[in-house]
Formats: sequence, structure tokens, C-alpha cells
Amino acid sequence: GGSVKALATIARDLADKGSVFLSEGMADATVQGISFVTAAYDPADASPIQAPNVALENKSGFGHATQEVQFYDCRFIGGKYAIGFGLDTPTQCSENMIINSEIAEAQYGLAGGSFNALANIAMNVVFRDNQITMGHGENLSGGTWAVLHGSITGTAVRDLELRNSSSGIWYFYNLSSNSQKIWERPIGATGATFPLFFDHSFLSPVPPQDPVIDYDTGGGLMLLHSTLDPGVIRLGGGISVNYAAKLHSNVTRWSNIIIGSIHRAYELEVDIDGDGVFHPDDNCPTVSGSQTDTDGDGHGDICDCAPSDGTAFADPPEVMDLYFPDSSTLYWTTAAYAAGSGTTYDVYREGGQGTPAGAGTDPTCLGAGLISTFVSDTDAPLPGRVLRYFVRAVNACSTGTWGTDSDGTLRVITACP
Repeated sequence: GGSVKALATIARDLADKGSVFLSEGMADATVQGISFVTAAYDPADASPIQAPNVALENKSGFGHATQEVQFYDCRFIGGKYAIGFGLDTPTQCSENMIINSEIAEAQYGLAGGSFNALANIAMNVVFRDNQITMGHGENLSGGTWAVLHGSITGTAVRDLELRNSSSGIWYFYNLSSNSQKIWERPIGATGATFPLFFDHSFLSPVPPQDPVIDYDTGGGLMLLHSTLDPGVIRLGGGISVNYAAKLHSNVTRWSNIIIGSIHRAYELEVDIDGDGVFHPDDNCPTVSGSQTDTDGDGHGDICDCAPSDGTAFADPPEVMDLYFPDSSTLYWTTAAYAAGSGTTYDVYREGGQGTPAGAGTDPTCLGAGLISTFVSDTDAPLPGRVLRYFVRAVNACSTGTWGTDSDGTLRVITACP
């Protein structure tokens, strides 16, 4: 997503090193546009901050569990824990969401402590300059998270600190990280840890502190359409069987994986077209034939719609996931991964100004041939009216569609470009 645009700030006196927001029972609430700021965690400080910045608990006597709390467009800056769920109480703190937000400058960025802090989601979140990005805090265990569309930079120690948990999985989709170490279980932790599932994620430890993933017991590591480059994986050392598996993933040092006597590593690769070349090495996985790639874009000539153009390899798909992270910037999901790096975008807007609302009114072409995945629009609709936005992708192979109407028919828009 785009940058976080918080509208108000709640700050603690930095010298006080205290918490900004604590809840002992909170449900069905929405918090938007708030920066929660307290002292940054400094390991060189003789008395670094020990209080959480924001913590949601579920303490007895408050009548309901802490659940279904949504934080939108927020910033959690500083604290022992920038934001935590179930840190004090082993009761339900589940189904909470953090969206389009920033988590930074804490000892633990995002922390869960209760076995019942389950089914929580962070989406479009930037993790920045934390000692440990996320996981279980000191002497805590339990809880599960899904992180969708996240980025991690500036982590000092490691991305994940997982001790043990009750059930479930830690799931990461479209997560990027350049941290030197992804995960190792801290000394003194007991019990089997959760599986980790990286889906369409890019892990590039710089420089790597091998083993960058040290899975000593329980659970397992799964990589789907993901990259780990460079870095070594280690399995073993604990008493529980665990595993590592990769499917359609690029792990450059997979052959160097360290495996204990009761642990296993699996390459779950497939050869759909039967040409003897397995994914992800097959540059044309659905058509058997030559691996020639004239333009060097990673897609073989026999299934590349523009074999001499390295910026395009497939017809552009429908552009999805249009959203406003702030009041004046429209973002959408890139089509470059599916169509090529040369993909550009046309953006069309209609309705909501001086004419009656409806399809085709007030047509405006906000941009044509854009290389970015966002555009600025400071206009606001008149009261009682709406603005509708459409984006299509274009590359050397073809021009994509504007999507379909609710009855399934393709939209026809001629006013842009």
C-alpha cells in the first residue's frame, strides 16, 4: 500500500517511557488515523522502555473478549511492544486487524502472548527499525497471525521470535524482508513451535547470519512461490520431528540445508508439460518445447507474447484491489508480475460532480500510460453523489480490460486515453 497518513497523534512524554493506550476489554471497535508514540526502544540505554505502547487485553470482569478491533491508517512508534495482544492474560484476544499502518522503533514490533490470541491479521503494514519484528514477547507464547502485503526493514536482531503455541500457523503473503536473520527460537523456549508459511514472499538477508532460519523443533517451514536468497536453513536439534518444503520457490542455498537425523526437507516441484524441466526452472511450464528465451525476461519464446521485448510476456490481467490509503491518492495492485515490467496503466473516473450520478457522467481521464501504481485525485464528490474509478493495464502484447459490470459484460470506456 501507500504511505501511512495519520490524522492525529497521541504521544507519551518520551522521558516517562510509559504506555500510550491500554485496554482491558474491547470489542467491535474501529480506530483510524492515530499515531501512538512513546519512547523508542534503545538496547544501549541502561534502563530501556519496558512498557508496551499499545496493548489489548481481556481481563476478567469486563464482560466480553477483546476481539474484532480494527486499526486503520495508524502508526505505532516505540515501546517494548509497539502493539501487543494478550500480553498479560491467557484469554481471548482474537480476530483483530491492523491495516495500512506502520510499526516501528520497538523491542518487539507486533507481539502476541496468549494461546487464544488467534486469527489476527496485519495487512499493508510497514515494519521499520524494530529489534525483533514480530512474534512472542519475553516469556510469552501462543497466538497466530497472518501478515498480508508487508515490508520489513531495519530489523536489528531477527524478524520472528516464536516460542511455542497451541495450534495453527503463521502465514505470510507478499512479505519482503532484508533482515540478517529470519527466525531462531530463543534460548529457554520449550515446546513445539508453529509452522511458518511464506507465500509469494521475498526474503533477502543482507548480510545473512546463517542459519537465517533455524528450525530446531516442531512445526515446519513452507515456501510457495517465494525466494530466500541468500541464506542457509537449519532443521534439527530438538526432540520433535520437523520439516522444510518448497514448491515453485527459489532457495539458492537449498542444497546446503542442515538436517538433523529425524528431520526432512522436501522439494515439491512439478513438471506440468512433461518436458523434463521442473518448476521453477521451466521458463514455459505449460508448453513442452525449447527453453529459448530471446529477450531474457525469464519466459520462454514459445509462451511469450512478445519474445523480443523483455518488458512484456503475457496479456495484462484485470487490475484489482483499488483503494484510497488517504483522501487524495488512489492505489491499485500491480499487474507487472503477471504481464511484464513494461506494464502501464490508464485511469478513468466518472460520476459525482455537477451532473446526476450515474454511469458515464462527468468522464475524466486521470492518467494514461502511467508507470506507477497510484494517481492523485483531490476532487471530492458533491453531497449525495459518488465517484467511480476504473484502471486498466497496457503492455506491448495487448491492452487489458476495464473489468466487467455486475452482469458480467465487459465495460466499454472510450474517453481514456
